[in-house]
Formats: sequence, structure tokens, C-alpha cells
Amino acid sequence: MISFLAFWFRLGLRQSEESFLLFRVSPDSGYVITARELTPFQNRTFNLIVEAVDGGPKPKAAQAVVVVHVLDSVNNAPIIRMTLPAISNISRVNERANPGFVVAHFIVDDSDTGMNGDVRCFIENTDARKALAADTFSLQRLRESEFKVTVYSPLDREKISSYDVTITCHDSGNPPLSASVTFSVIIEDDNDNAPQFSRPMRRVSVAENSPNDFVLRLEATDKDLNANKLIKYSLGNVTSLVSTYISVSPDTGVVTTKQPLNRELFSQLDFEVVATDSGYPPLSSTSRVVIDVLDQNDNYPRVPLGYTLSVPENRPPWTVVGQIEAIDPDLGLAGEVIYQLMSGKGGQ
Repeated sequence: MISFLAFWFRLGLRQSEESFLLFRVSPDSGYVITARELTPFQNRTFNLIVEAVDGGPKPKAAQAVVVVHVLDSVNNAPIIRMTLPAISNISRVNERANPGFVVAHFIVDDSDTGMNGDVRCFIENTDARKALAADTFSLQRLRESEFKVTVYSPLDREKISSYDVTITCHDSGNPPLSASVTFSVIIEDDNDNAPQFSRPMRRVSVAENSPNDFVLRLEATDKDLNANKLIKYSLGNVTSLVSTYISVSPDTGVVTTKQPLNRELFSQLDFEVVATDSGYPPLSSTSRVVIDVLDQNDNYPRVPLGYTLSVPENRPPWTVVGQIEAIDPDLGLAGEVIYQLMSGKGGQ
């Protein structure tokens, strides 16, 4: 005797093809089971038609709709996509960039939902170099998954020429999963440093009548790069006397005399040399130079011509007849005059 009380379960024939691929129904127990991995279908809802069929010669079926929600139960790590810099992971920023200047931009992708998809990002500061970057740049969220990195504090290439910035993003799953990316920020030079002389003032001595010759070399340095540190030397706003006797090499800073100096005309030359870089706009500084002209015994004593002296007769010996005065413009012993009577007339 056939029992019509026996029945079995199946998926209804009017199902989507996707439902047939993803789910099965146990004929005996009626359990709805998965046929394959559902991770790609997280957060999807499927309406399954399950039928209970009896064992009669003309089977009868009853239907029930089973609603299946595919939950996000698998936590995926965030994925960071850098859009600036896009290729080389190197961002270049001029050192004059103001706070707020954008140095990087990135998007975080996380396919999860809920806490698993709740992503937070920050700049790493786990060591000294990373902490330096974290103090110099700031991270701001633009939209839910979009962030930018901007300049936070003033930049100075002469102190720090590059930074390594590490961005870490983690979700709020249990346990949390994270992703990191590191990019470099190269600080480009700005002409913000004037040339500096090694000494602000130089004093030298040069003997008069010396041939056109080396006097001294001035040297200035510039902390900037490339054209910003290329230095040219020139005389400052000097007198015509200085420009007549002194020249400076634009490339080397060597000061030379253009013609022999004459101490009897001037005992000292006091002037400035200017060092100017090739940046835009150019910056400059000055160094004072003092040249003391040393005397040489290059002048004969001069005695005015036409001295006529008279003395009354019968004057005793050693009577002062008059005084002859000679002039020598030299200094020291070279300017002291000794008098001698070389010849005379009258037999006396």
C-alpha cells in the first residue's frame, strides 16, 4: 500500500539561475544549504521558493518562500589606492609651500560593511623619522573613503630635504585588519638664503708701487641649490678712487690691484665686495675690505730753490746765518732728512 503521507523537498522550478547555482535543498530534511562560496554575494538577499512534494501518483506540492540574507561575515583588509603621487610614490613640494598645501591624495577601498568596513587612517609615528613626518604633515578625510595629506608646519630644505610618510588604514573588525603605504616627499629648493661670507671684514696691507697683483681672496657660500647657490662677486658702491685701483674677479672673488698704489696719494682703501646669487629674485650680502698702503722709500727730499742768505761781516764763528728746510713725504726713517754742505763759493 502506497503511503501518500511521505513527501520530499526541492527548490521550486521557477527560480533564478543564480539561486540554483548558489543553493540546494536537502530532499529528506528540507534543509536549505549553500552550493558554493557566498563571499562575492555579501549583503545580497535571495528569495528562494522551496516545495514540499508528496508521493502520490499525481504528486501534489506546497510552496514556501525562504528569504536568505547573505551577511558580511568575512572581514577583508582595506586597500589603499594612491592618486597623488600616482606612479612613482614620490611627491615634490617647494619649501615655500604654505600650510594646507596638498602633497598626496588617496582612496581607501573596503568591500566590507558595518564595523568591518569602518576604516580609519593615520600617519605613522612609530620611529623618529616617521614621527618627523607626522609632525610636518597632516591627514584629512575629504569623503567617506577619500583622504588628502597636506603641509602642516613650515618646510626648510636646508634642514630636512626629504620625508618618508607612511599611511596606515585599519577597519574596526575583530580583529581589525589594516593596510599601509609609504611615499616620499622631496623638498625642492627655494632661493631663501643669501650668500654668506666666511668673514664679514678683511684687513690687509699692500706695499705701494707693487705691480698689479693679488691682494686677497674673498669666499662666500650659499646653502641653496643649483642656480640659487651660484655666486658672482662685484665691487659695491665704491668711490672712483677705489674703482681706479681695485678690481674683483666675478667668479673667484679674488681682489687684485689694477695699478701700483701710491701711499703719498692715499694711505688706505676702504670698500665693500658684494656676493650675489643667481636665484630669482637674486639675494646678496657684503664683506668690508680695508687695504692699508705700506710706505716705500720712493721719494727724494725736496729743497726749495733760490735760498739767499746774508750775514754781517765780522760775525763770530757758528753764527746762525739761516735755515734750509727740506721735505720728504715718506714715513719713518725714509722721511728723515740729513743735511750736508756739499760745495760753496768765496773760499770760505
